[in-house]
Amino acid sequence: MPIKKLFGVFKHIWHWLLLIASLGASAWYYLDSDHRIERMLSQNKWQSAEASNIELKAGFMPLGPLEGLNRLEQTTQMVFMPNRSFSRFTHLILQREDDSVPLQVHISETGHWEVSGGYLQMEISDFSDVVSSHTDTFSDEELAFIRQYYLIDSKQSRRVDVLSPQTILLTSLNNGSRIMVAQ
Repeated sequence: MPIKKLFGVFKHIWHWLLLIASLGASAWYYLDSDHRIERMLSQNKWQSAEASNIELKAGFMPLGPLEGLNRLEQTTQMVFMPNRSFSRFTHLILQREDDSVPLQVHISETGHWEVSGGYLQMEISDFSDVVSSHTDTFSDEELAFIRQYYLIDSKQSRRVDVLSPQTILLTSLNNGSRIMVAQ
């Protein structure tokens, strides 16, 4: 008899247990999934700024044909749309150690983005750049190298870590990091 009584009680509460389990799974999906990151990315316009002083060691040239480059500044503004497209505008300033006038490059990109497993992957569909000052400072080969380097860097998968509702950390597979701040 006690089993029949227990079965009768379970028959009346099984739908409540199912509802609680469903709510728990939904909360877990919303709070710990890519969905939360996607929503955060598409709700803000993002900006980052970087400045690098480059010190070349004797016999080592990590930047290919860009001999003598000693300073790089990069300012990026980016927007992720809910339809999975993105638009990014970057302003690069490159300075050689012997030049007083830096080279300025404006880069505009559009494409598609997605978040999977906590990683942001972007696929560029349109890329254009404008060199706006003193093109005699850098050769055509050097400008082509800068474009190629930038394109390769743009296509990297990056781990997305939410630091605050207004700040994210993007870490590439080679452990390079970039902080993006919501505007």
